[in-house]
Amino acid sequence: MASDKGQNAPLMLMISGYLLFSGMIGILFFSLNEISIFLLLAAALIPPFLLNKLLQKGWRRVTRSETYVIPAEVPLIGMKVRVQIKVDIEGGTVRIEIPNSPIGAQHVPVLPLYPEKVFEEGAEIYIVDIERREDGKEFYLVDDDRSEIRKSHDVNI
Repeated sequence: MASDKGQNAPLMLMISGYLLFSGMIGILFFSLNEISIFLLLAAALIPPFLLNKLLQKGWRRVTRSETYVIPAEVPLIGMKVRVQIKVDIEGGTVRIEIPNSPIGAQHVPVLPLYPEKVFEEGAEIYIVDIERREDGKEFYLVDDDRSEIRKSHDVNI
């Protein structure tokens, strides 16, 4: 299981937080007439900035995301899968049921083995091969014909 530090807070949340904190500070310091203007500006600008940093840290803590990497020992070639998003020459997504997985099913990007084939959502197809591109991306190739499964790979059907 891999984890990251979380996402940055949305811009509108940061802006509204800054305005809210600035307003709170302004209300607190409204009655202080005899205070220096520089001290008043510092008190009006610095605390909201620091509170926004605190808001950002809190947001990152709440939005921490975890991903599950499919174990290498799971034989995907030959596995029967269900189409989640239509698969055509542009690509698509299938749902893979992985036994003993802590998160259940995985959604994996795929391409059809033959460019002219199209598989609609809900169709049951087979992963027949892996295509590794020069840019380092990896796609599983799928087809509805079980005999297209590449013989060069270990196949557990």
